[in-house]
Amino acid sequence: NRALHAYANLRFYRADNENVLFYGKMTAARDNIILVVVNLDPYHTQESFIHIPVSEFGWLEGDAFQAHDLITDERYLWTQSQNYVRLDPTKSPAHIFRIRRRVSREQLNALLELAIHAPSAGFSQGWRFLVLDEPDAVARFWAVSSPAGPADDWLSGMSRAPALILALS
Repeated sequence: NRALHAYANLRFYRADNENVLFYGKMTAARDNIILVVVNLDPYHTQESFIHIPVSEFGWLEGDAFQAHDLITDERYLWTQSQNYVRLDPTKSPAHIFRIRRRVSREQLNALLELAIHAPSAGFSQGWRFLVLDEPDAVARFWAVSSPAGPADDWLSGMSRAPALILALS
């Protein structure tokens, strides 16, 4: 996770319980986001609402995103900035979440349905589409198709897209 490679990107966020520490790191392009929630009490289970800084990620309140717990491999689909966590020191005293913006399958299908009606040489050519909706696949696409050197504003914005639909004809 590239977000962990830097030192100056550490941010502390709000948890409603003083026995819960909530912090995170992200890359400058906001394409790799890690959030960590830790129970500071080694003897008791602690519960808290944590406040995800979605605006720092360039997202809107209500945008769906996946929180993938890298310790347990559990995945949560969240749509709010405030989310509940329960940390049992004997089972799971911490969460290390990789946060990924998600596009629902329904949204992708609706976009593909619109795309098949796009004109193509008098509607005589067929269309094929390649959908990249896994963050690793999207990152690999940009890694092999982007010019060397620092990304400009356009590329920085485009590379944060949660999915890509590539038209092949």
